[in-house]
Amino acid sequence: MKRIVSFISCLIVCVCVLMGCGKDMSGSKYVGTWKATKGEYSGVELSMEDLNSEFTVELKDNGKAVVTFNGESGNGNWDETDNGVEVSDSQDTFAFKADGDNLVVEQDGVTFTFEKTK
Repeated sequence: MKRIVSFISCLIVCVCVLMGCGKDMSGSKYVGTWKATKGEYSGVELSMEDLNSEFTVELKDNGKAVVTFNGESGNGNWDETDNGVEVSDSQDTFAFKADGDNLVVEQDGVTFTFEKTK
């Protein structure tokens, strides 16, 4: 559980320092708000309700991203890749891979699954 919270905190910090110019991503199927529905660590899967947490990623059509975890938000940038999308800064890159209609991100053994809400 501590590892999940650490990963989320790291992701929020990284997204907070993201900088760069926006670009036109209006044609991307990934534009919209993505909400984490579950997390998994060491084979144990928990819903975000079980974790008493809310975790969203909004991918805007200008290449900007807003990551929100339990009411705390960070702004950044995103780009579409062959496998999904990447959110990155000068130090870290988080690869969200497409899995059917979901996006999945894994870091340090913690995996979150996101569903598009709008």
